[in-house]
Amino acid sequence: MKNILIIYDQIDNTVEVNLTILRALFDVDYLSIQCQFSKSVTKHDLNGCDVCLAIRPSSLYSYNIAKSIKASGRKLVTLFDDDLLNITKSSSLFWRIKYMKSCLALSDCVIIGNAHIQESYKQYAPHALFVLSNTFVRESDILPVQPAGDVVKIVYAAGRDHTPLFDEFVKPEIETILKKYGDKVELHIMGIEPDLSGIDDSCRIIRHQPRSYEAYMEFMCKNHFDIGLAPLHDDSFSNKKYFRKYIDYAQFGVLGLYSKCLPYTLVVKDGYNGLYVGNTPKEWYKSITYAIDNIASLKSLVQNSQEHLLNEFSYSAVKKHFLEELSPLLNNNSVASDVAYKKSFAGSALYEFKFRYYQVKASILAEGVVKTIRKII
Repeated sequence: MKNILIIYDQIDNTVEVNLTILRALFDVDYLSIQCQFSKSVTKHDLNGCDVCLAIRPSSLYSYNIAKSIKASGRKLVTLFDDDLLNITKSSSLFWRIKYMKSCLALSDCVIIGNAHIQESYKQYAPHALFVLSNTFVRESDILPVQPAGDVVKIVYAAGRDHTPLFDEFVKPEIETILKKYGDKVELHIMGIEPDLSGIDDSCRIIRHQPRSYEAYMEFMCKNHFDIGLAPLHDDSFSNKKYFRKYIDYAQFGVLGLYSKCLPYTLVVKDGYNGLYVGNTPKEWYKSITYAIDNIASLKSLVQNSQEHLLNEFSYSAVKKHFLEELSPLLNNNSVASDVAYKKSFAGSALYEFKFRYYQVKASILAEGVVKTIRKII
């Protein structure tokens, strides 16, 4: 029996998704899994594991854990599903890149969701095993494609940091679309926070509060959306993202409209299992109106995307590949010593102060002082 300790620095939708996937992929009789917030990890937790897997390690706590794990002879695995080393300076995470690089350098294995990440990450972990892992979908979780109804329901659910994408590509033409189709169209948005004050007919833009991963899944299941929007910038950072939106839209029976760039070009065939869109407001207008006008016939594309999921992203296939790739670590029988791990009160206090400082600073730069104060309150 091998014991795997999975640690994470914060809990959000991305981490919830990763935890759900990892629990399922490691669900075999020769593995035991424990999941723990990095800040709460104890010496006892570390001594009880053979392998420590850190999801997006970017904190002082993860770095100290990584050092202790390696010094004891245990194996360290890190997971990076986004190109976090190349985030912008305006991000609250930017100052913590040093911890990510340090954890990478200590890694025996790095799990990635996009092969293009390996090109730049290999320089920090030249001796690590890189494993490409996909999201899986169980056949029972794939919703039947619903026939077109009287109202075409469009959805865009994403993190708040996707608001600029909505503002740049969708918002400039959304009022025109709403006026063109009247009460035959609804746009549902979740997570993003665009300013819609100047848009007529904005009552047909229905806002939904951000939800936990499980609540989001339930929301998508219940609403039977027809069209899903997935705009993305065509740049080095965005190109290294995972194509999670494609998986979600196919799973929930939604026709996906995707920016014509990586990572979507890895899985989408235009006119077969989705539609490509050029990155201008005019092109997004053309694609959205085309999809609305032809939604009944375009349902066949959704069926093709679901067939693709069944063939390439089934639970059994993804799990088998994942465990085979990780077998050098999971089958390693090297003897480990006692873990030397002790938290520094002064170091933790300084880290927490800097964490809050940069969090507030990023919020002020992105949303202004008033909104930031409201959020703090």
